[in-house]
Amino acid sequence: MDANVGDVFSLGQLVVFNNTDHRLTLVAVEPEIKGQGLRYLGSRIAGMDRTIGFVQLDYAYPPVHRDVFPTEEAVGAVLRPGKDARKHGYEIFLGFEVVRSGRTTVPSVKITYRDGARTLVKRLTSTLALCAPKPQPDCEPEYGDAE
Repeated sequence: MDANVGDVFSLGQLVVFNNTDHRLTLVAVEPEIKGQGLRYLGSRIAGMDRTIGFVQLDYAYPPVHRDVFPTEEAVGAVLRPGKDARKHGYEIFLGFEVVRSGRTTVPSVKITYRDGARTLVKRLTSTLALCAPKPQPDCEPEYGDAE
């Protein structure tokens, strides 16, 4: 992905499922950021009532894409159980602001949730590679670690 310093966006495509028979509560959403180009703004969650499976990118934070609106704060959100929760899931959006030129990656996101008295951690891998400013021919935007 190419972007300019000052751009704000939401990264989606992180779908979580509740495959239990009881409610789960999100406790933390923590992206792994490699490089100095992004500032994490927070996370939002879209419910099972969104009209499509996921939205990869929205050029706003919080996201305003009509197929996922409305969203709510992800931390503290309760994931309800049920047939739809197992099939459609919930989509998490990470908000970022581009704050510095160069290459930055987000190779994974750590999701912490509470299941009754237990606290559990899940790491989701979905690499974002960002180059700023755009276009930058000497910046490889695909995969790998930031330098």
